Amino acid sequence: LTGTDFISTNNDWNIYPNPFSNSITIESKNENNFLQSVKIADASGKIIYQKENLLEIGKISIDLPNVPIGFYFLLLESGDSKQIFKLIKK
Repeated sequence: LTGTDFISTNNDWNIYPNPFSNSITIESKNENNFLQSVKIADASGKIIYQKENLLEIGKISIDLPNVPIGFYFLLLESGDSKQIFKLIKK
């Protein structure tokens, strides 16, 4: 993740649970939203999970059982929008 990424101020997604233990769910607040890509980065910015060309509508779950405890960033791309969320692995 870079400091030049545009971050939307609209929160179009519910991310839960947060903090998480083994998995997270990403759910759209709007039935017309679709995910194009999902990236998860650690505190240093290293991408630890990436899924492209999703075109998912509604909700998806991501299993992260082997991710160490700590802070992470979730980047969601949908259309022209990019949104970043803070995640905590407990």
